[in-house]
Amino acid sequence: MQKNILSKKIDIKWFILLGAVLHLISTIYTVGFYNQDEHFQVLSPLETLLGINNSLTWEFSYRIRPWLQPYFYFYIAQILNFLQISDPFLLTFFLRLISSIIGFCSILVLYDHFKSRLNIDNNFSKLVIFSFAFYAYLHARTSSENLSISMLIFGMIFLDKVFLKEDILKRKFIFSIISGVFLGLSIVLKFHLAVSVFFIYVWFLFFKLNIQNFKLILFNAFSIISILLISLVFDYFGYNQINNTYYNYFYANFVEKWFESFGIDPWWYYLKLFLERFYPPINIIILVSIIFFWIREYKNIITFVSLPVLIFLSLLSHKELRFIFPILIFSPFFICYFFSNIRINLVKNIIKYTYILFNLIFLITIFIPATEQVKVYQFL
Repeated sequence: MQKNILSKKIDIKWFILLGAVLHLISTIYTVGFYNQDEHFQVLSPLETLLGINNSLTWEFSYRIRPWLQPYFYFYIAQILNFLQISDPFLLTFFLRLISSIIGFCSILVLYDHFKSRLNIDNNFSKLVIFSFAFYAYLHARTSSENLSISMLIFGMIFLDKVFLKEDILKRKFIFSIISGVFLGLSIVLKFHLAVSVFFIYVWFLFFKLNIQNFKLILFNAFSIISILLISLVFDYFGYNQINNTYYNYFYANFVEKWFESFGIDPWWYYLKLFLERFYPPINIIILVSIIFFWIREYKNIITFVSLPVLIFLSLLSHKELRFIFPILIFSPFFICYFFSNIRINLVKNIIKYTYILFNLIFLITIFIPATEQVKVYQFL
């Protein structure tokens, strides 16, 4: 067998260092937002809390947006203000940095949890995962998509540990409670992720249900409900009145059908968005890998937070690529699983190095502002 750099044993710390450097670069250079909701639903409410600007969008007039993430950033801003850091561009840098650290840690934990079970404890997999351009870019966003996905990953892993780890019962209960906290946060930060959490419970019913596990899942559900209620406390202070944000959101989007006012797309539209906008042409490799994973690992919890969630979201009217980020976040893991479990060596090696080459090209995006006008304002 021909030797190459990927065939030599490389300590994982170097791949982690690579990922950390890429995340830092993205935090520094990708100023601005991927989608305007990042500003209007997160940073604009933060400006209100800081007394900078009281202009909020119609969604806050109808009280359908949560205040938890703006308050999270508000407390960070207060600490920075105590340290006499008040420049708005420096403030948003630290917000991106903290968001990026949380996101990067979620991928570290995700890899550590699944590396043996998915047979991806190898150099190629480490390189693909820790150099994935999408991770560095997404994690530097102060968007609800970013933080909610990180919380979902933490919650999913802790719950999976409950049913995999041979440990004392007390520790299992602790893992279940911690998982519920993270899953609850994922829902609060992005209401769409209630669908992902629902299908995690479906996975539990299909493959993990017994008397002891049922008791454990009750603690998990209690934690989720507790976080949802605590979030309403932040909404009370944000709106200056008692407010059922969850009901308002449901009523506005699914009863009055505001969701449809943003567009009605066919069920297959996510495939179009994916093929056009998510790193072509290597998204073809990602697509094949996803299907391969779903077929081979149909009992895996990752399958249940991706396949049925995609089907459900495809049935909804309005579609945007960011809505399926909770599925695409697993892309490098799908790829690594695919290449680690097929045996067509010649073709496999060609495709592997093609993927690495294109991913290197896409890393250019972490040096480019997410929003050009914000970079102009920063320069001025």
